[in-house]
Amino acid sequence: MKATFTLLCFGAALLAIGSCADPVHDLQVKALGGEAPNIPAGDYHRAGQPCTTCHGQYGPATKQFAIGGTIFHGPDKAIGEEGVRVEMIDATGSQRNATTNCVGNFFVPTSDWDPAYPVLVMIRKGAIGRTMNSHIGREGSCNQCHKDPPSFDSPGHISLVPNEDNAPPPQDCPVSPVASLPGAR
Repeated sequence: MKATFTLLCFGAALLAIGSCADPVHDLQVKALGGEAPNIPAGDYHRAGQPCTTCHGQYGPATKQFAIGGTIFHGPDKAIGEEGVRVEMIDATGSQRNATTNCVGNFFVPTSDWDPAYPVLVMIRKGAIGRTMNSHIGREGSCNQCHKDPPSFDSPGHISLVPNEDNAPPPQDCPVSPVASLPGAR
């Protein structure tokens, strides 16, 4: 009887260890909610949300990102900014650049870069440039830290200009560049 009980416990332990489920990650994915209506999955979806929650090693997306995020025009409205060059340099001096699409999203796939953290970042468009005051320590999703509303644990979303100037959204974007972020101003 004792041997059977021990064998059952051992089998249950092996099953638990061999399980691929990560309940913490599953809750993070679930917390993102469903897809926004009328926005197809792909490069335009989930502007302002933490990309690597789904596009990281645990999925559920098949394409993995080393770094990804959303750049908005100004600090007061969640309107994506197209054509922003995101310049990144890692601890070894390896550099990558990405350019935002019409909703402000950008990403670097892990197949193109495996950065050695910390990573320094600068964004620029035309004559406007901003450098991140600190470095990226290990989180490849910019929007994990840069989320709305600004608070003790977040500076708010990333914006190209420091003051809102009511720039109109791009007209040729197949989806609305206005993000629906929790707490967005």
